[in-house]
Amino acid sequence: MSSEHETQATDSIFGQNRAFALSDSLVNPDVITYLNQVREEAIHTSAISVPKSRLVSNSVELKHMAEMYDDDQVELIETGPETTSETLVITNSVELSDWFQFVRKQIWEEGYIFEGYDDETLNLLLTYLKRYLQALKEKRGIVVHLLNILANLTEITSNHDDEEYNIDVEWCETILKKLSKTKVRNLQELQHFVRSSYKYTPMGFKQWYQYIEQNEPSHSIFKNIVNETSIWVLVQYFSKEWTKDIASYKRPKIADRMGQWLFYVLLHLPTKLTAEYTSELRNLGKKCQKLLSKGSKSPNHKLSLTGELKDITIEDIPEFADPLALTLAVIAEFYGQRDLIALSK
Repeated sequence: MSSEHETQATDSIFGQNRAFALSDSLVNPDVITYLNQVREEAIHTSAISVPKSRLVSNSVELKHMAEMYDDDQVELIETGPETTSETLVITNSVELSDWFQFVRKQIWEEGYIFEGYDDETLNLLLTYLKRYLQALKEKRGIVVHLLNILANLTEITSNHDDEEYNIDVEWCETILKKLSKTKVRNLQELQHFVRSSYKYTPMGFKQWYQYIEQNEPSHSIFKNIVNETSIWVLVQYFSKEWTKDIASYKRPKIADRMGQWLFYVLLHLPTKLTAEYTSELRNLGKKCQKLLSKGSKSPNHKLSLTGELKDITIEDIPEFADPLALTLAVIAEFYGQRDLIALSK
């Protein structure tokens, strides 16, 4: 195009010089018509106009990002009226935490701490063990060996309350399993083994799993064999694996026992934690939250109270106090990690 025909006036709408002069006589009229149409469309179209659906999508995404990085908790979007394991924790977290604190106070004030067997009690234990072995249908191996040793035992009859000194089958089964892995040659060695068995401390994942499977938790166990280090080992084991046993409830007996131990771990944790231990506890809380969000089958099965807790005067257990929900509520409320249930909300 010839420069003498071009006019480079500033556009009044967009504030820019035109790329070429539309008034030039050499410009194709069809091109001028097309460019005018484009210009009119640009003028009447808002530069910030986007579909409403896109705005909603972006707002949700931005809200989510804010929750991840902001220290202040953002109000979360309601998910609907459906009652889930998570919503039970959210709506009842304070009640669950209050009940936990009451039980904790009672167990630390009234919980029995075993300090060892005297000679009379030890002989009574061995008498009951002997009778248990004699009642077994199959007598071979370690059973025969122990009966030969216990033949030298002078049986005694307790003058005490039978219920107080009655040894349950579970104890006999447990001590028999332990004895099958230990060499005892005479009555003196057997007495020493039984006398010191209450101080047996498991080592490693497998031993702890077997110990938990075979022993109901008690305040005495946690005072005698669970120290300030091993209790955090148990927290890690629950975070990584054992909470899944509780959630699946495929083996009810194991699930209930694991739930009892998880609760006792909470009862015996320090009230003030370092940043490192707080992080460990948060990992446990996150695992419980994740399992609850997936639809844990355990909420239909309340925490199974131990014999010790039944003997202590405690308030009725809340209807919704399954082990995972109770754990999450305690970590959120008692240990101040409320964001764990706020994120669930």
